[in-house]
Amino acid sequence: MDPDPAAGVNVSEDLSDSEGSSSDDGRQPQFKFLEAWLLDNSFGAVVDLAWTSSSSMKDCTTSFTRAAYTWNQDMFRCIRRKKERFLRPISGVERALSVHLTSVYLTNIERSLKDEFNTNLA
Repeated sequence: MDPDPAAGVNVSEDLSDSEGSSSDDGRQPQFKFLEAWLLDNSFGAVVDLAWTSSSSMKDCTTSFTRAAYTWNQDMFRCIRRKKERFLRPISGVERALSVHLTSVYLTNIERSLKDEFNTNLA
């Protein structure tokens, strides 16, 4: 069975949900490498820029952690916003369908919106 690409390497808070905020006790969330990052072509540049042979392992790790955290926030914030933009009208149509159960018009709109969602966020 293939591993889930969204699964992280270690158990910790998911950085994509932290929105740049600190935890309840004021600390930054623990770093968590997500295998899904490897699926994005731009992630290699993050590694290349953060990891230099002239720096110590500790400095490279710190630099990479900061760069990956920022990259993750930028990437997943965009995806989250795009997803919300698609889901809002779908939710509205589903609410309307709960009242008008047999509306072919609403059913067609729902199908069209879901197809567009799947095409754009697949």
